[in-house]
Amino acid sequence: MTNKIGMNLLLWGTEINASLFSVLEQIKAAGYDGVEVPIFDTNPDHWKPWREKLDELELDRVAVTINGPDHHQISADPSMRHKALERNKMALECSQV
Repeated sequence: MTNKIGMNLLLWGTEINASLFSVLEQIKAAGYDGVEVPIFDTNPDHWKPWREKLDELELDRVAVTINGPDHHQISADPSMRHKALERNKMALECSQV
């Protein structure tokens, strides 16, 4: 069995943007197989360059997200739970760009 090793991009902060592309290159050069990408920006257009860069570097990826107080998944308020569900769907869409 071969285990893959990945790096969490949160080590470089919460601003997940193209300025981290050089970090991706360093991660690849260091021998990592992939990265964990936090999806905070739920605009799918934001993630298209990421897919291209990760594909170029042949880095595997895992998308993760968090829900803050505005997207409370276990709220007693059904509208809040719905809002959280919709945000999670948007994050999933971004991970598939």
